Amino acid sequence: MCLCLMNDRGAQIYGRGAALLEVMLAVAIMATSALGLAATQLWLGREARSATIREQAVFMADAVVEAGLGGDGNSGRTDFWTRRASAVVPRSTVAVTASAGGVSVASLVWSSLGKSTGARPDTATTQQACNGVVVTVGQACVALSFVK
Repeated sequence: MCLCLMNDRGAQIYGRGAALLEVMLAVAIMATSALGLAATQLWLGREARSATIREQAVFMADAVVEAGLGGDGNSGRTDFWTRRASAVVPRSTVAVTASAGGVSVASLVWSSLGKSTGARPDTATTQQACNGVVVTVGQACVALSFVK
């Protein structure tokens, strides 16, 4: 069987290489689509991990707050949850600060995984405050206020 085309004079024109060009175009489109799908899957994995760490950080900060609500005799429980938070949330620090009027703040700062700006955390010049705790680029923070 011949892959032939007819010109306007009725003569046959052989379509040499037309099928190869179509296959090459199809492979290029499929490769581009596969790369896009792989990039999307990597992004979803990073965001899921980041959301899990954020959830754990909020849970740990809430546990520190709950331990602090028990009064002065519960400093051992607060210390336990502070140590536990450092074990559960990677590269994290917990601070509990008290202010006037009996209001206290539990802050948990950790190294964030997502939304990197390309700057290294040790050379970052942008800082933000998380209820009195300095947070640099590459870090995230959660702060919960409570009254004893």
